Amino acid sequence: MSADGGTQSVTAVQVPTGQVSTQDLVMLNGFLVFFMQAGFVALESGQGRSKNVRNIILKNILDVLLCALCWWSVGYAFAYGTSAGGVIGVTDFFCGSGDDTTIPAPRPVSDNPGAPALPTKPWFYSWTFALSTVTIASGCLAERTNLVAYPIYTIIVSSFVHPLVAHWAWNEGSWLKNLNGQCIFMDFAGGAVVHVVGGLTGLVGAIVCGPRLGRFEEGVAKSIPGHDISSYSMGTFMLWFGWFGFTSGSSYLYLDPSADTVNRVALNMTLSASCAGLVGLLLSSLLTGMFDLRTMCNGVLSGLVATTGYAGFVPSWGACAG
Repeated sequence: MSADGGTQSVTAVQVPTGQVSTQDLVMLNGFLVFFMQAGFVALESGQGRSKNVRNIILKNILDVLLCALCWWSVGYAFAYGTSAGGVIGVTDFFCGSGDDTTIPAPRPVSDNPGAPALPTKPWFYSWTFALSTVTIASGCLAERTNLVAYPIYTIIVSSFVHPLVAHWAWNEGSWLKNLNGQCIFMDFAGGAVVHVVGGLTGLVGAIVCGPRLGRFEEGVAKSIPGHDISSYSMGTFMLWFGWFGFTSGSSYLYLDPSADTVNRVALNMTLSASCAGLVGLLLSSLLTGMFDLRTMCNGVLSGLVATTGYAGFVPSWGACAG
């Protein structure tokens, strides 16, 4: 990345035989993050009512289609292009010049802590982050929106909202990365850029749309349990699996690429999810007298969300406490 926050593209180089480029490993982690979309579908479908499953799946696939076009055309440029006043990127629209042979130069993975980082987040890996941001809110809006209004939200968040926050948090030319003083903003793998943005947009959307039909009867709240707890549980496992792409992939971008570093990040994420899941199970038993599977799954997901922002910055005991 250049001093002004812009990207530097060079012609692709040949990686020596027997070595794996960091670019390849980041791409593989991007595949894991993309697999989380299957987890979102399973989770939301199991949590919703059976009559709405078709609409939930359709909406989530539509997220993928629209977010890909938005991120390619303007989203990536706003997030990782040359910074204008530290606020937003203004270069690399439609992925730069359109010459697909110019990509950030890969470097071999080694145990050398001094190895240089990648110039910037590759397009595919960064797109999976934007897609996850959009899809988080889809769970909040499940059974609340129609297929005409929802795509407008997807376009706005993937084209402007997420790119703007990503630029502030991860572009070296942004105002947030150049604050004077002792305070430094750090977001390892999207705790703020992905989960806070996705959660807040989902909250705003739920407030604007109102409760689901049938949630209240004559002012009294009515429980609407999901129709398939097995789908919900499988969705939790698929999201957990894909989450390793968030944290482990970010290790190659922001920390030294040694195996010890990646293992430590994966350990921290696993410990955080495990502790949070156990706490959820314990609280459900104390409050209701039952060991509730759904609450335990929610605890696991809460632990994964919590560790996303700091997995690479804390020791293992800190991940348990977090």
